[in-house]
Formats: sequence, structure tokens, C-alpha cells
Amino acid sequence: MTSGGHPAKAFFGPDEPLPGGGDLQHVMGDGYIVISYRKTLPLARIAELEAWTDADSRGLVVLPSTELTDAEVHVATVRRGLSCKALDVDELAEFRESWFRQYLGGG
Repeated sequence: MTSGGHPAKAFFGPDEPLPGGGDLQHVMGDGYIVISYRKTLPLARIAELEAWTDADSRGLVVLPSTELTDAEVHVATVRRGLSCKALDVDELAEFRESWFRQYLGGG
């Protein structure tokens, strides 16, 4: 069992306080996808990611990272992780749907 709980919201802007690591581990154990984006992305790209998250935030926590250098986005689940050189919300949506089908046993 992991410590922590669910963060208060799904999307965290580049200058907001972040949820604790225990919270992220907890939600990943619940099947959530944790998406880290490069904190220095242009504001328009961050706004695109925020709008995508706000449109359907189920099962997501999206937060900035200062550790990403070669990738714009890192996606992590309890079983998988991948880094993306470029932010593509359509690809993120496909990943999310595929993950939920697998995780929830729907195929």
C-alpha cells in the first residue's frame, strides 16, 4: 500500500506547488497516468496541454518537471513509462485510451 492520496486537481501549472511523491505513487497504484511536461515549454504549448487535460481529466495528473531535457513530455503508469520528444495531445489521448482498456481489462 502506498502513502499519499489524490491530488486536489489534475493539472499543475509551471509555477504551482506540486503534489507530494506519495500522492503520485498512490494515484499510479489506482491506475492513473502521470504526465510530466518540461517546465520551460512555451506558454502556448502548456496552455494546449492544460486545455486537453481540462477537457477530460479522468485518471490524469499533469505536472511540470525541471528534469526533462531531451523530451518535452514523460508519461508514466504503474506498469509503463515513455518519453516523447514533442508534445502531441492526440498521441496522449490514444495512449490514455489504450492504457485504460488494458488496465481495466477491456482488451
